[in-house]
Amino acid sequence: MDAALAVTPVVLVLVLMVGRGWTAARAGAVTMVFTLALAVGAFDFGGVDDPFGVPAGVLGVLAEAAFIADLNRGTLADCVIRLGGV
Repeated sequence: MDAALAVTPVVLVLVLMVGRGWTAARAGAVTMVFTLALAVGAFDFGGVDDPFGVPAGVLGVLAEAAFIADLNRGTLADCVIRLGGV
């Protein structure tokens, strides 16, 4: 059951992009919201065992998404420089 739930975000983004013709940004945003709700509801993301809780977990996911979106705006060289690489 967990495996079937875990694959639903991948299927959703594919259906939205291929089946409905949505852009990657639009489909990705909708899928991110769905995935966060699924993680909290079905997989106990930020539950009792998590010392930071649901709000910190969701904020972390949003911060990572913003960081990745910022990296995707530049060239590969820009990304390497921002990450402190070569």
